[in-house]
Amino acid sequence: MALSAGAFSMQSSELAKTRATSPALKQFAELESEEQRAVMQALQIVGVPLPSAVQLPAEKAEMLRRLQAASGAEFDRMYLAGQVAGHQELLQLHIAAAGNSPTPGERAISTVAVPAIRSHMAWLQGVQAQMRG
Repeated sequence: MALSAGAFSMQSSELAKTRATSPALKQFAELESEEQRAVMQALQIVGVPLPSAVQLPAEKAEMLRRLQAASGAEFDRMYLAGQVAGHQELLQLHIAAAGNSPTPGERAISTVAVPAIRSHMAWLQGVQAQMRG
């Protein structure tokens, strides 16, 4: 679950790096892409076998398709909403994994991820407030 949520976040952020119109969202997309790559690398370092490709759930695949078709302010709103929802999901998954993952390495990665995700959520909520007006 965390892999598909992270994959959606990374794929949508890769798209947002060039498609977002908001400078704050472009900056977030850069940081989010980099962080998701780092998480995948950390999982590999601790020996977690990763699939060669992560299959997105149907609703995330559809959202990614809608993002690919959007532009301008519509893209920004959709990307922001997807990141807020995705980070809420990631937070819950990593909180659970921090206590329940089968290996110490996975628990350590999730333990570190939780405060990072919370800071991302605060940042995203600030951008939402700015965009509302």
